[in-house]
Amino acid sequence: MNYLKALVCILLLFAASVLCAAPNSVSYYQTEWCGLERIIKKSVNPFERLKTIEKVVANDKTTDSELFDALISMRYIYTYEIRDSSDAEMALMWLKQLGKSYSRAEFEVLLSSLKPEDMLTEEGNRLIGKLLSYDSFFPYDNGYLPVVEKAHLTFMLAVSDMALGKSSNLTLCKDYSGFSGLPVTMIYDMACDRKLRAYARFINSVKKSQNHRVSKMLEDVLSPMYLPLKQVEKNFLAGLACAEMFPHVSTKLFLDCITGEPRIKNVEHGLAVLALHYRSNNAFQESNIIFEKLSKLYPKSVWLK
Repeated sequence: MNYLKALVCILLLFAASVLCAAPNSVSYYQTEWCGLERIIKKSVNPFERLKTIEKVVANDKTTDSELFDALISMRYIYTYEIRDSSDAEMALMWLKQLGKSYSRAEFEVLLSSLKPEDMLTEEGNRLIGKLLSYDSFFPYDNGYLPVVEKAHLTFMLAVSDMALGKSSNLTLCKDYSGFSGLPVTMIYDMACDRKLRAYARFINSVKKSQNHRVSKMLEDVLSPMYLPLKQVEKNFLAGLACAEMFPHVSTKLFLDCITGEPRIKNVEHGLAVLALHYRSNNAFQESNIIFEKLSKLYPKSVWLK
């Protein structure tokens, strides 16, 4: 670990030598992570903070916890304030080295590597599951990225399970809203073959609050009640579930459902949902193109009335 501290000190000394060439700092900046956002306000020049970090790292009595905090600060100062990607990457490499003996550093490295599109892969599904195993770290706040709650990662795992056809039974502590305000817990029950429970909630509350087009779409997806859903329908439901939080992921899922093979059994609904999804995300040209396609293929569609 002394070798690691020495390397960090060398980098910080180099940073101090280019103070005059550094861009002017701003009073705040925004960070994003998997659908979450955070505003970071600063009152101290980034290079003054780097000098403080240098003292922490150079101290032989610095603990793993203190070194972790120093490397975190260094990484995000270089990423968002000095905007030096190579030095930010070096700080990440040192965090990985520290992670071999300090679990919080390992968690940070894994967390920062997760991207929304990873929900659609087996590797990403396993990564989310591993992150959830660090139960004592939640809610996780490294001071820079948005605060990550266990409920958010559980929601991401539920979407991933739907998209990958895993019949899980996760406890969604927070009922997120999907396309058209649909409750994700109901969508999740539908995708994981708990159709009776999903239908009960649909009849008792959702159908009363939704317009007839969305209600018809859900009834057609659920029908027939005695058959399990095909994977393409589960992909469609995953898209409905993450439409608000992860619009780019849901766009991919909707497109796959209407252009891939096999296609969703009710392509009419898939086209309409994609068109409305584009519109809600200000992609008006794409929305109009899809609606024109819908009107040609399904001129009597309930979505056109």
